[in-house]
Amino acid sequence: MNSKWKTATFFCVLALVAASLWAVVRGGNSPAVAYSQLLQEVKSGEVRSATIIPRVGVARVDYRLKNGTSQHTFAPSDYRNVLEAMQQSMVSIEIKEAFQWINALPFLILLGIWIIAMIFLKRGEGRGSQPGPA
Repeated sequence: MNSKWKTATFFCVLALVAASLWAVVRGGNSPAVAYSQLLQEVKSGEVRSATIIPRVGVARVDYRLKNGTSQHTFAPSDYRNVLEAMQQSMVSIEIKEAFQWINALPFLILLGIWIIAMIFLKRGEGRGSQPGPA
């Protein structure tokens, strides 16, 4: 395998490891609780704060109970019921915009072009300054 393919493979593996690490750090590995459990906990006054992240078709609700534990669930895209219940129970509510990869796409394309250019420039070092055959 030539060095170009080794370098490309290395960067692909590095990107996959970074993406996996990011997913684990965000806490995406904990199981979601039932939506009805969230409604019950809100109505009983156990929920201290909640963050709602709208997505296509659903909304992710990350919430913290008064005993300090954190949980998450998925609500329907029209999450008015849970929002009204949280407002009645005086829950601290934050609504965040979902991160979309399309926003990072131009940066990733430029990064890829820069990496490829550096690889080609490094491979061609010293070639231009050497005199050719006469």
